[in-house]
Amino acid sequence: MRSDLRTGVLLFLPVFFAAGGLTMAVGAAWSRDLRAPSVVLLGSGDRLSALVTDGDARLLIAWGDDATAFANALERARHPTTRRIDVLLVAGRGDDLIAPAALRDDDRVRFRTSLGPLTGSAEAVAIAGDGLSALPTPRLIRLGGEVSVLVETVVAEPEGDGAEGDAAWRAVVRRGATTVVIMSDGDAVSAFAPLGPVAALVVAGGGPLTAWKEVDAPLLVAGGEDAVLSGKELRQGAARLFVDKRWAIRVHRGEAVPLRFVAAGLEAPGEPAQVVGATPPP
Repeated sequence: MRSDLRTGVLLFLPVFFAAGGLTMAVGAAWSRDLRAPSVVLLGSGDRLSALVTDGDARLLIAWGDDATAFANALERARHPTTRRIDVLLVAGRGDDLIAPAALRDDDRVRFRTSLGPLTGSAEAVAIAGDGLSALPTPRLIRLGGEVSVLVETVVAEPEGDGAEGDAAWRAVVRRGATTVVIMSDGDAVSAFAPLGPVAALVVAGGGPLTAWKEVDAPLLVAGGEDAVLSGKELRQGAARLFVDKRWAIRVHRGEAVPLRFVAAGLEAPGEPAQVVGATPPP
């Protein structure tokens, strides 16, 4: 029932939802204090970027085809006086590199690398200039004193001579017993080892329902573009997949949606969340 979101009940996995005035209060506090352990999803066009924060440490996974939407979302996610990005992980190829290319000349980015090899496209040159090395994975990155990010990539076999295969990637963000999984694409879920139940599944590209079928999570976060996942497809797909109640959030262009680690698990904003699964689709 919708009242579950308003009262912020504890789910069977540690996920909380807050709505109405509470959401506004949490959002204001989150904006004032970027030191709180969080995963903020950024609407970057037909992809989702992600800003992971803990204390003074910040890691950004950036990709997407809309540089303006990405810049607006990142602006909402960062404190006006705290602009630094410690680690920038660039993902995708072709148009997916348009968004992160906006950060090429940003001297507040301390370290840059890519998730898989970048191709020799105009977008790759725009973001990498003389070159950007691929991050060897698996790689465990510790942020602050509480949050860790395990980054994994799988590069497909190239289809022709001189070609580079597409890279699928997964970032497993953990704080204590609470886990948020960020995947590049739902169709790549079988390329990675199973994790068991997690607090939230974020599918940054296409095929979110494919991944949700395989990853046990009470909350799905996916792109808000209808070409990725329409509201109708979400409701109908979740009704087919689950007999129990689940939650889903669609992040639209230019939006910044925070998932905040709290003592009891994970807190998500209630206003954009919708109940799916056990609720029959209209």
